[in-house]
Amino acid sequence: LGAAELDVHVDGSRRRPRIIGGFDLENGSYRKVAIPRALGELSLQGRDLVLSDAELLFAKGGLYLPGSVPLQLSPLGLGAPSSRLALEIDAKAIDLTDFAPLLPQSSTLRGLLDGRIALNGTARDPEIVGDFALSGGTIESPFESVPLTNVRAALEFTSKSFDLQSLHAEAGGGTFDASGKATLGDLVRPAEDATYAFRATAKGLRLDLPAYGQGQIDGTLALTHDRNKAALLAGTLTLQNAVVPFSALLLASGGAGSAGAAIQTSGAPAAPEQARPDLAFDLTTIAANNARVRSSNVDIGARGQLHVGGTLAGLALDGAFDSTGGTLSYFNTVFRVERARVRFQPDQGVIPSLNAVATTHVIDPDPNAIRNPNGTADINLDVTGPVTSLNVQLSSDPPYDRQTILGLLLDAPAFGATNIFSQATPGQATVPAGVVSRSGNGELSVGQEAFGVLNAQFTRNLLSPIETQVGGALGLSSLALNLDYGGGDRKSVV
Repeated sequence: LGAAELDVHVDGSRRRPRIIGGFDLENGSYRKVAIPRALGELSLQGRDLVLSDAELLFAKGGLYLPGSVPLQLSPLGLGAPSSRLALEIDAKAIDLTDFAPLLPQSSTLRGLLDGRIALNGTARDPEIVGDFALSGGTIESPFESVPLTNVRAALEFTSKSFDLQSLHAEAGGGTFDASGKATLGDLVRPAEDATYAFRATAKGLRLDLPAYGQGQIDGTLALTHDRNKAALLAGTLTLQNAVVPFSALLLASGGAGSAGAAIQTSGAPAAPEQARPDLAFDLTTIAANNARVRSSNVDIGARGQLHVGGTLAGLALDGAFDSTGGTLSYFNTVFRVERARVRFQPDQGVIPSLNAVATTHVIDPDPNAIRNPNGTADINLDVTGPVTSLNVQLSSDPPYDRQTILGLLLDAPAFGATNIFSQATPGQATVPAGVVSRSGNGELSVGQEAFGVLNAQFTRNLLSPIETQVGGALGLSSLALNLDYGGGDRKSVV
C-alpha cells in the first residue's frame, strides 16, 4: 500500500540483465505497521539483489541503513558466500508503539529503541559490532494481562557474540532482572554450536497468565547451553498469593489413544509433528503462602513443591502438593475437603495422581428414626487414582448404599420409591442425561455404567481447561483427553 516512485536503469545482456535504480515509497505499510516513508537504492542482476543506503521512517523515529548488503531472492537470504557485507543499521528514537499491530489483539506496546550496529565480513562469515538500548517500555498482551512496565534493556554485539548487559521490567509492584552472554559459532545458522549463559531474578513479580494462573513469583532462573549438549533451564521459583488452574499442573503428554469418549480441541486433522529443539530441566517450583488450585469443580489451597527434570522429549516430574483446605464439587453439591494430595512421580510421566477425601452435610428424609435420629447425613467423597482415570467412591453416615446416597445428593423426596429420581425441583440438582435408567417394573435406578459416566464428567470438569488453554499455549495442534466411562485406562493424547 502507498504511493511509490521508482527510478530504474536497465543494462547488461538479454540473458543476464542488470537493473539499477532508486525507490521512494510514501504512506506505505507492512503487516499493518505504518511506514510513512521508505527510500533507498538497489541493483538487481539475476537472483542477486544489492540494497544500499536505505531509510525507513516511522511515525516517530527512523531506521537508517547506510552501506549495502547483497541478497539472494530465491530463496531469500544473503548473497553468494564470498559477497562482502558493509552495512550499518542505525535506529534513532524508534517508538515501539508503531509495531503494536504485530502483536495479538488487545495488546499494548510502548518504548523507545536506539542503537547502531555494523554488519561486516562476508555472507559466509558475517560479523556484527554495535549496541542497542530500549527505554521506557510497556508490554501487555492476552497471554500476560498484568502490564510489564519500565522495561529497559542494553545489548552489545562484538563480532560473533552478544552481551545482554541488562534487562529490567516491573509488574504488580515486583521486578524482573536478567543478564547474560552468548557466543554464536555461525551467525548464518545461530542455533548451531551456540554457547550461552543467561540468568534472571524475580522479586515480588506479579503475573497473570490466563492459561497458567496468576500470583506472585520470587526466585531465580538460569538458561545455559554448551556445545553438543541440550540447553538447560534450571532454578527455583516460589509462588504465593496465587491461583493456578488444576489443568496447569499438566504440561503435555504423548501416547496412543484409548477407547472411550474423546474431548477434541480441533476438528481438523493433526498436523505432522515438527522436530523441536531439546531442552533439559532442573527446575523446582514451590507453592508457599496462600496458593490455591482451581478448576470448575475444585477450589483447594495447596502447599508443596514440584521438581521438573528430564527433557522436553521425556519430562520427569517429582513432588507433591497437599491441601490446606478448600472445596470440591460433585453432583452440584459442595464438599469440604478434609485432606487432599496431588502426587507426581518420575515413572508416571506428567500425569499426577490425586488422593482426596471430602465431606458434605445434607438433609436426610429417611423415616427410620433409629437409623436417622438427627434428620441429617454426612456424605463422604473419596477420589483416588491418576487424574485422567479417577476412581470416585461415596459413603455416608448413617450408612447407605450408593443409590440411596445419590438420591440424597439429588434431593430425592423418598427412598425406594419408583419415582425416586423422576422429579427435579427448579434450583435443585438435575440428573445428567444417561445417568438414570428404568428397570422392567418401572423403577428408576443408577447403575454401574451410569456411575462411570458421572465419574467421567467429574474428571472432564477437572481437566477441561487443559485442551483450550494449556494446549494452545504450548502450540499443540490437537490435544484430547480420552475418558473411558467403563473404568478402563484413560490417556491424554497430543
